[in-house]
Order: sequence, then structure tokens, then C-alpha cells
Amino acid sequence: MAGLEAPDSCPDGSFKVELCTEGDNLAYTFGRRERGVDDEDIAFSQYPRPSDRPQVNSDLPFLKDIKVMGYSLRSWDYRYTLWLGFDANTFKPNVTDVHAGELYMLADDPLEDNNLYDHGDHSLMLRKTSRLHQETRGLQDTMRQQLLYLTAGMKGHRQNQKP
Repeated sequence: MAGLEAPDSCPDGSFKVELCTEGDNLAYTFGRRERGVDDEDIAFSQYPRPSDRPQVNSDLPFLKDIKVMGYSLRSWDYRYTLWLGFDANTFKPNVTDVHAGELYMLADDPLEDNNLYDHGDHSLMLRKTSRLHQETRGLQDTMRQQLLYLTAGMKGHRQNQKP
């Protein structure tokens, strides 16, 4: 829009890269109508924490203190968060060190009171999809696959229940 070239996409472990970009170019959306809530656009965010339990520096930990990183995918329908062990020296998560998970169906649970992640054994899914992280683009792709697995059939089931 400003006539500038877009920076290259960020590689995994991009902490020391001076300039790169993550996500999609949203320039094409300006001047267009907003799309409906049925679209599967997903926002990705992360939250550093010094431990599993709240402490004085939980919201603003120093880099050296970050031991756990929360990675969230948010769509119109769901919020899915994995709390993973994090190595502050390499700036990478350990996808096999899952501290906790959260999954909320936002249409039925807008206040996020009912964590569906705890309803079942996800160890097989986590083992299978953790290999995706090593073989594909990265954590975002892995979490998208996990979200699809965890929510398979939920939207259709919910829509069939409504009058």
C-alpha cells in the first residue's frame, strides 16, 4: 500500500533476525466488506510465563525467567492454547513438554468457563502432531492440526442441536 516491499517471512527461531514478518498480508482486505463468522481465519498469539503458578513477575517476566510459553489459536468458534516448556536460550518451545491445554467453544461458552481440553486423553494426538512440528513449517501448523483434531464434529453437532 505504501509502495514498500514486504519483508521475508520469519524462520523458526527468528529472535536474532533483524527484520522479518509473520502472518498474512492484510492489505488486500482494505476496501472490502468484512467476511462472515463462518470463515476459519485464525489469530496466533503467545504469552510468556516464568512458571506454571502465578508469581510477582508472571505478566512481565525477564527473558531469562521464561520457563513456560502459552501459544494460542483463536478463531470465531474456538480458542485453543497450549502451555509448553520453553528454552530461553534457544527461544524455542519443547512441544513434547505440555504443561497444560485449554480448548473453549466460544459460541456455547463465551466466558471460557468450560475447558474441553481436559475431556479426554490427548496424548496420542499430541505425540503424532509433535512430529509435524519437526517436519513442517512450525508450531502454528502443528497447533492448527491439533485444533482440527480436537474440534472434529463439534460444529456440526452444535448446529444440529439448535432449533
